[in-house]
Amino acid sequence: MGSTAQDGREPAAHAEAWTVRHFSLANPAGPERADIPAFLRRLADEVQRRGPVQIQDIVFHLEIDEDGVEYPTATVYFHEASRG
Repeated sequence: MGSTAQDGREPAAHAEAWTVRHFSLANPAGPERADIPAFLRRLADEVQRRGPVQIQDIVFHLEIDEDGVEYPTATVYFHEASRG
């Protein structure tokens, strides 16, 4: 028995399968590791470097290193953009 939406409708069937690609990013270790503006510029540059993609989600975290310093990280989930 399949699942139904809250309104009682059956979910739409997906004709094709797809895979979400992803990459993770953090600033390099060193005195500027916690620099969030620099991190966001690096993140934008990395997305742009990959060419036409459709971003599905960006998960942003603050990690803590062994010295107790918080530094930004992110994982970007994306699909290759349709060509055509």
